[in-house]
Amino acid sequence: MSEYRPGYIEGKRKLGVYVAEEVHKVLRVRAAETGESMGEITERALRKELAQELAQHGRRKLGDRCPVPQGGVGDA
Repeated sequence: MSEYRPGYIEGKRKLGVYVAEEVHKVLRVRAAETGESMGEITERALRKELAQELAQHGRRKLGDRCPVPQGGVGDA
């Protein structure tokens, strides 16, 4: 059994983001209306936006490294 750590949710990583006030307000209202947390709604939206990348990540074998992006900073 793992030890208790305040603010820790197993299997999750903390992420801080800045959003426009209107986005925050709509998110807060949606959370109140549905009974979901703002984090649950945010994660679902991110998963939808990143679906293709998440699918590719799931197909890679354990131990594979993420590919190096082409045309990165400093490339002419």
